[in-house]
Amino acid sequence: MQNVNRVEELPSNTVSATKRIRYKDIIREVRSLGVPPHMKGYRYLCDAIELALGITIHYGTAMKVIYPSIAMKNKCSLASVEKSIRHAIAAAWDMNKAHVLAVVMDETQEYRGISKPSNMQIITALTENIKYR
Repeated sequence: MQNVNRVEELPSNTVSATKRIRYKDIIREVRSLGVPPHMKGYRYLCDAIELALGITIHYGTAMKVIYPSIAMKNKCSLASVEKSIRHAIAAAWDMNKAHVLAVVMDETQEYRGISKPSNMQIITALTENIKYR
């Protein structure tokens, strides 16, 4: 009976360790994108990716699942979460358009005429980078 209890305890420890490693990967991906860490959108983007790693992402997922969870956690509105993430992505975009496109499109392309990626495109791309690494 004692062995069963020990086995049941292992997954929670393993999950905790896995979660720490995963969050480090998230931070690495967001920083590599060029998002300044002092922005609220940086933290919200990390939280969005963490949530996206646990669910299947499809059109509308951000507004229905991800943003409400982040807003509740941070005691703010959905609009504030969306705007903060958009502002953080815009800051990264302004610093290095070619690199942001390379992350989103998984290849370096000429960025003339291509508009800034949406929040969901960035969240999806960074989530896939972490998931399939």
